[in-house]
Amino acid sequence: MATLTDFLLAVQWNKSRVREYVWGGDGTNGECDCIGLIIGGLRRLNISWPWTHGTNYTVRNRMRTLRKVGNAKELALGELVFKAHEPDADDWALPSTYKGHPDQRDYYHVGVVTGISPLQITHCTSANGGIKVDTALGRWGYAGELDLVDYGSSELTPSLQGEGNTSSTASGPPSPQGEGNIYAVVGGRLALRSTPRKADNNFLKWLPDGAQVTALKEAENGWIRVEHEGMAGYCVVQYLEEINPGNEGNAASGSPSPQGEGIIIPRAAAEMIYRALGEALGGQG
Repeated sequence: MATLTDFLLAVQWNKSRVREYVWGGDGTNGECDCIGLIIGGLRRLNISWPWTHGTNYTVRNRMRTLRKVGNAKELALGELVFKAHEPDADDWALPSTYKGHPDQRDYYHVGVVTGISPLQITHCTSANGGIKVDTALGRWGYAGELDLVDYGSSELTPSLQGEGNTSSTASGPPSPQGEGNIYAVVGGRLALRSTPRKADNNFLKWLPDGAQVTALKEAENGWIRVEHEGMAGYCVVQYLEEINPGNEGNAASGSPSPQGEGIIIPRAAAEMIYRALGEALGGQG
């Protein structure tokens, strides 16, 4: 099974070698069709695809989940998306193999969600003779997880560049006064979700390691609602570290002493004060 990161990189690699749309192609010799973009990427990862070459086959046999979508915000990175003809449509052409299947939609085209903010749906199409990247949902009506990809068992995964550490321990939950505070993601990329729970259908996007987010409300039950680059959602509070206002560049500055605010004076002035005190107290400077 491929990791989500490896799968996305493999799809991008296959995309780079496609020169023309040819039905049945997997990217070899520059020839590819829509499902071939995915199949060729998997083969790059030494994951075989000995099954039927078709989108309807993929929907019915290789999808772990599948749901209807009506908004781009419902999509998650790495999901497959499909266009479909309903059984009563004039252009419905479901292969006879599936005529007895309970789902009679004809899933005639497939793409991969390769970006969330902004949206990017990468697909191989005959319309343009090759690769196209859609930035709007358009007629993509169904989405789900391919069963050959691990979409992550943890809310925190290593970054695409290999930075970060899933075993990293953050400094603990942010203080509950929360709203308006700025936090940074620590230890890897962190999942941003539309609801405060881990589920297949509420993933919004990955927050990269080091990304800064603004708290929109207090943390509750281990989750906090935040905003990142105009998108609001929930993430696990454990992997966020508060950034002190006005002190973003010095995480090790520490807290003021319990006696009150400190002051900073030049070293020469401090030495003069020290000598003067020593003389006044009869000490040796």
